[in-house]
Amino acid sequence: MNAYAEAEKYFTVNESKDGLEQMHELMMMESRILAENKTLLTRLTELRGEAERFDADITFLNDYIASCEEELERGTRNIKEQENKKSGLVELINSIQLRIRTVHSDETSGFSMKKLLDEELLDLITERDMIASKLEGLKNGIKNIELNKQSVMPFGKKQDDMLKQARILLKEAQNRMELSILLKK
Repeated sequence: MNAYAEAEKYFTVNESKDGLEQMHELMMMESRILAENKTLLTRLTELRGEAERFDADITFLNDYIASCEEELERGTRNIKEQENKKSGLVELINSIQLRIRTVHSDETSGFSMKKLLDEELLDLITERDMIASKLEGLKNGIKNIELNKQSVMPFGKKQDDMLKQARILLKEAQNRMELSILLKK
């Protein structure tokens, strides 16, 4: 016997009508609950899929953040290294600029010294020319004296030696003057 038949025995007609309606309502409720359960299971599956995708995205983002942090750390180290290099280069530039200023100062001093030496050289050349003309005059005078000596009469050995000595001294003075001018050039 089925459960429905058994239930009829115990219930009266009104009761059975009410019981049937309740049973029908329960069956409808069960259908709705089963349909809702199916919908919720589908939604649960979808949410689990989304959660897995979110987990994958989170893992990817964590890896990306870690690589960005490593890159940031490398960049920071690189900046510090560049700052250290910069300070070294600044010191080198300052040293070079100091040397340049020194060279400019030396160059200015050198130009002044060259100008002064050129002026002194011109003075020495002028003086040499004057001495050379005087020496030439002395040579001519000595030659005239020698010519007169030979033509008029011999004055003696003493005067001849004095003339030779004067000639040697004049020649040495001329040579020293020319040598000092050459050395100054």
